[in-house]
Amino acid sequence: MRNVLIRTASGIVYIALMVAAVFTLWVAVPLLLFLAIVGLYEFYKLCQNPKLRWLGPIWILLPLCLLLLIWIPKSPAQVLGFFILIWMADTAAYVFGSLFGKHKLAPSISPGKTWEGFLCSCVITVGLAIGLSYIPFFQSAGLELWQWIVIALLTEVFGLMGDLIESLFKRKAGVKDSGNIIPGHGGVLDRVDSILFATLPVWLFCLMC
Repeated sequence: MRNVLIRTASGIVYIALMVAAVFTLWVAVPLLLFLAIVGLYEFYKLCQNPKLRWLGPIWILLPLCLLLLIWIPKSPAQVLGFFILIWMADTAAYVFGSLFGKHKLAPSISPGKTWEGFLCSCVITVGLAIGLSYIPFFQSAGLELWQWIVIALLTEVFGLMGDLIESLFKRKAGVKDSGNIIPGHGGVLDRVDSILFATLPVWLFCLMC
């Protein structure tokens, strides 16, 4: 019970900081700098192959710089919608996978993930995207309904890929979490792996819209 409370409290703080960062550069700059430094540290601890260490700056620094320097200042509604969708995707996949999951999605990399969880998450996240498209604040993002649906699907696919890639690194390193800096949640990469991997494709799609 105590672990659940700690996990819930730290999760609320993390979400509150990420939301605040969308609207306040005084929060965004130190928070994203913290995520960059700790994320790189965790990545280089996990990376067992020296030839792959060049991936660290591309996977971690590039999307964080994109968020801080370009996307958040110009399109806070898009960024907040993206965050909400990716958090819903992760949560729905976990909940429905736990309840109904029977067919493993990638058993050799992440045994807990199932096709049932992924498909249910797709439906829930697309439904949430449709709901966001009718809220005035998110309408200020200048996106139509079909574009919100595409963003939801991009967050699902690329967020899952980011999660699986981090799981692969953890499996190679023989650890359960990337770190222990976030009480009840593990490391920074355990919380932002999906966001990092999905940021660039979602931003590029929004840029083309």
